[in-house]
Amino acid sequence: MKSILLIIFIIEIFCTLNAQKSHLQSSLDSLAKSEMAFAKLSDEKGTKTAFVNFLTDDAIVLRPKPIKGKKFYEELKEDGSKLIWKPTFADISTDGKLGFTTGPWQFSIDSVKVFGHYVTIWQKQVNGDWKVILDAGIPHQVVLLDTFSLHLPNRLKENNIISTQFDRNGLSEIEKIISQKCEDSKSQVPLVQYFDISVKFYRNTYLPITGKKSVEKFINTGNEYYKWTVGGSNISDTDDLGYTYGLGEIISPSDSKKFSYLHIWKKQNNNWKIILDLFITY
Repeated sequence: MKSILLIIFIIEIFCTLNAQKSHLQSSLDSLAKSEMAFAKLSDEKGTKTAFVNFLTDDAIVLRPKPIKGKKFYEELKEDGSKLIWKPTFADISTDGKLGFTTGPWQFSIDSVKVFGHYVTIWQKQVNGDWKVILDAGIPHQVVLLDTFSLHLPNRLKENNIISTQFDRNGLSEIEKIISQKCEDSKSQVPLVQYFDISVKFYRNTYLPITGKKSVEKFINTGNEYYKWTVGGSNISDTDDLGYTYGLGEIISPSDSKKFSYLHIWKKQNNNWKIILDLFITY
């Protein structure tokens, strides 16, 4: 009898886990659809209309410094310009309520065209709609948006452990320690140590670089280090996805440059890793 009950119990757990994974994949698909709807609205009705409709009231945009996004776009004057973009990657937290999207964009006004890559952080609202809570991007060389396609990770294959107790300010504290270590050592090594093996690396004028080894090669070509201050952060309720943003300075022997930054963090094997690193210099 006990063995039968045990089997039933195991089957129930298995079914529950499969249902949770299916729901997670469905949430990821809905995020991708929201991003595409956002892009379509910008193409058809204009940048201002799209952002005013999709940003939360307290959303942050890096332009290039962190500012209140809703107010910025409500006051934006229509000038005949057009901003179009295409999502190529998206991911979400285990609870399906916090996510991000990224891909190439193209801005055009008259005969002038500028290209780049964006990163958008999304939060699922009480009514189930996805809304933008942070948006950032970098300019880079010419790309053809039609050559890019959307890739979504298969969340059905992932086994995630959900945390119930964690520090909401944990990522901010980690960032403070890393920044101080970079400044003390005059090196980028303390930051790179936190990069995930598949990290996405965004810098002005350069196409995004993917993979820790490729990023290390890029960084080793320069003799500079970073120091920065966290301006804000957020972590999913399941403590497995989060982000930080703020202001910093790139210091080299010849000069220094200021930047805004965005780090997207994901917990891997119970350790936080940076899966996307974006700097906007100004």
